[in-house]
Amino acid sequence: MSASNPQLTLAAAIALVRAKGLVVVKTARNTGINSDYASYADVWEALKPALDEAGLSVGFLPGSIRKDNEGWVQSLTMEVSTAADMRSFTFEIVFPEGNRGVNITQRQGMAHTYGRRYALVDFFHIITGDDDDAQRLGMQLRDNEAPTAAPDAHWKDFCYVPVFSTGTLETQGTWANLADPEDPARILGDSAPNALARIWNRHPDDAGLNAWRAELIQERATAKKLTDWNQVRTTYKSLHLPEAFTDCTGDHLNSLALALK
Repeated sequence: MSASNPQLTLAAAIALVRAKGLVVVKTARNTGINSDYASYADVWEALKPALDEAGLSVGFLPGSIRKDNEGWVQSLTMEVSTAADMRSFTFEIVFPEGNRGVNITQRQGMAHTYGRRYALVDFFHIITGDDDDAQRLGMQLRDNEAPTAAPDAHWKDFCYVPVFSTGTLETQGTWANLADPEDPARILGDSAPNALARIWNRHPDDAGLNAWRAELIQERATAKKLTDWNQVRTTYKSLHLPEAFTDCTGDHLNSLALALK
């Protein structure tokens, strides 16, 4: 039964959300294929009030990863629950093709963002369209923006995977769900690596961008068989890296990423 609506079963709570016919305006732009889409942040912003009203909670858990003829494939499980009941739905996502400069962690993050977005859209019968679609369906237009990190946020809280034992929880959020500082409507995780690099040069202390840089460092260090932070510090003494990886500044991360390339 729902905490907000004690009389609702899980099925009834799901039906209540679906019956609202939620509409999400496409505010994000995929410059690679020249098309608009509804970002994960847009979908979540439109869905969250309806979930709260129905007493529903939704979360995603990553599962096993394998490589087959399709490429890298990972299972994701969406859990939909009330205070008294829960159902889980498992599906698979395929990592996008890697362009030059795109590491496997970035491809995984992009796939997760894509998978979660469309799982919510399909499961809760959300309509995605442009401004005209929303007006025709009687929806109030909103300025949908992706979440941004607090000014004092630390980059480790937005790493998608543990980096040199910094630790992370998906529920803390990921850099993929943070907005581009130069365009708040754009999701960092949907940006091309070269675009991220250009943005980072202008915003060296941005938590989301530094999380991306930290993940890049982890992959490059692993490729060089450097799996321990002390090994990295010893190998690159000239960079004067701090004793703890989490004490790295944006400049440290940039210098190390270049040294490991």
